[in-house]
Amino acid sequence: MINGNQESGPLPCLFMKITRGWRQMRLNMMKKVLILLITALSFASSIHAEDFDSQNNPEVAANTDSDADKAAASIGIIPGKTVWLKHFENDLPALSRLKVVRGIRAGEGSTLPNSVLVETSGGKLTWIAAEDLNALQEMLSTENFTKKWSKKVVRAIQEKRLLRGMTQEQAICLWWWPMKRNKSVGSWGIHEQWVYYGDRYLYFENGKLTSWQE
Repeated sequence: MINGNQESGPLPCLFMKITRGWRQMRLNMMKKVLILLITALSFASSIHAEDFDSQNNPEVAANTDSDADKAAASIGIIPGKTVWLKHFENDLPALSRLKVVRGIRAGEGSTLPNSVLVETSGGKLTWIAAEDLNALQEMLSTENFTKKWSKKVVRAIQEKRLLRGMTQEQAICLWWWPMKRNKSVGSWGIHEQWVYYGDRYLYFENGKLTSWQE
């Protein structure tokens, strides 16, 4: 005698086996996907943490590149060397005297910029970053180039003030390189207009700053 709730015969049994098998297959697939997601999230979290440490803890980042000092030495920037900052960077005033602690953090092909770990006169550690070695040389000088400048000019640069009569090198310390230069030559000499973002302009006559607009 067959119970009314009991199924018999080959077809119902086969259907039940297929259904159970399909459910088990879906469950296994979901487990694999979940494991992959957890693994991916853990990896991304570890990468983010490492990058955060490199950017926010100079002492940690200083040990991430064994070839850093060699790269820095190629442009004369070596640990223990005194350098001068040519432009305002990381809240440091232009012309700041700095001590090199560690060489370039990241090399070619890295997502991180070329950076040098420096120590300020107050003992603060900070990174000076640039896109490449040439740009880094434009930011740091291994010679105290301000010795040939008057105290008036040096003070103005440190106070972020332009002065008429400044050279182009001195003006760059304050406003960086322009995005465009318009140059004309005549019997009066060489006239240059330097164009910056935000409708800002510097005007030079024979290499000397005559006026500006900001």
